[in-house]
Amino acid sequence: MGSYQIITDPEVLEALCVDWRKCPTLAVDTEFIRTDTFWPKVALIQISDGVQTYLVDPLALSESDLLPLKDVLCSSNGPIVIIHACYEDLEVFKRMWGTTPHTIFDTQMCAAILGYGLQVGYQRLVAEVLQKEVSKGETRSNWLQRPLTESQLDYAALDVAYLTEIYQIFSDVMAEKGRTDWLQEDCQRINSQYQVADDPSNYYVKFRNAWRFKPTQLRALYALSSWREETAREHDLPRGFLLKDPVLFKLAEELPESLNQLSGDFEIRKHVLRKDGAKLIEIINSASVDESLNPSSIISPLSKELKPLMVGLKAVARTAAENHDVPAELLLKKRDLERIVRIAIQVSSGSDEIDLCAVLGEWRCSLLKEAILDVLNQHQSLLARFQ
Repeated sequence: MGSYQIITDPEVLEALCVDWRKCPTLAVDTEFIRTDTFWPKVALIQISDGVQTYLVDPLALSESDLLPLKDVLCSSNGPIVIIHACYEDLEVFKRMWGTTPHTIFDTQMCAAILGYGLQVGYQRLVAEVLQKEVSKGETRSNWLQRPLTESQLDYAALDVAYLTEIYQIFSDVMAEKGRTDWLQEDCQRINSQYQVADDPSNYYVKFRNAWRFKPTQLRALYALSSWREETAREHDLPRGFLLKDPVLFKLAEELPESLNQLSGDFEIRKHVLRKDGAKLIEIINSASVDESLNPSSIISPLSKELKPLMVGLKAVARTAAENHDVPAELLLKKRDLERIVRIAIQVSSGSDEIDLCAVLGEWRCSLLKEAILDVLNQHQSLLARFQ
């Protein structure tokens, strides 16, 4: 696959970016550390043009030195960026540049569409598609240390060395199967999520078990999780360094009124209790009585009485998955299934009004729409009981 070149000189990087802009594709990966921070600390950016592999060292370069690379990867007329399992890499780029690569081709998503299974690892994919072996040995090593070891550098280089070859094989197969649009839609949907700033105050909805909370408890949950999210981001700390999720949930559930209760009944880190204990009590007491604070209720679980409908919808996904040799979960994720049922409950004049494409996207909708609507129509009397 050729040797790798370590890039620490901004002039060298700028010259390479001129060449990379002309490439049809670039394979990209990142190495980062996130053990004691909220934000990922990028330690290495690996790039392959299909012939040569480059290891860009962001610790040796300034933010301005890296801007030519941003212009290449994030340009609307730049190369297709090939990534395996893009989520964390997109988060790294979003943190670095405030945006993400414009056009991506995720080989893990593509593997699922081609029937390799959900969330296939890079090493397994290289083995199955190219019959080559890639070591996992340096996955959890310290990527912020300098100098990096030869083993680390070899590992990092191999993480992108085979992506272009896999892309070329997969692109041909996708075209033959008529599924190129499937992947483009999924990659665009995932990428678009990183173009919208997330609201720290919305974190509380992740506590799904809080659907039973009384208004006072829900307000406290909302206020506590907002405080934790904002503080973690501001001071670049993992959420759990402030309050672990079970502790935060228990605080909102039990609504302690004094520092003595905090120190005695809750597993709060000593330094947090010392520094922020009084603040936590203030947040809880204030949120409990502040009726102007009105967070949306957390949706309760679907009734077990709807199980026949859920079983029918899952059967639709399984049948379509078997017909197209893809994982059923790829076609109908649990959250989408539940969303469809909730929308069907809200619709009072028949399931034909449900916009399934808005839930599933275009290609999934084309495969599942007719069968899903049939199942919903078969269970209209059941749905009516919850309307």
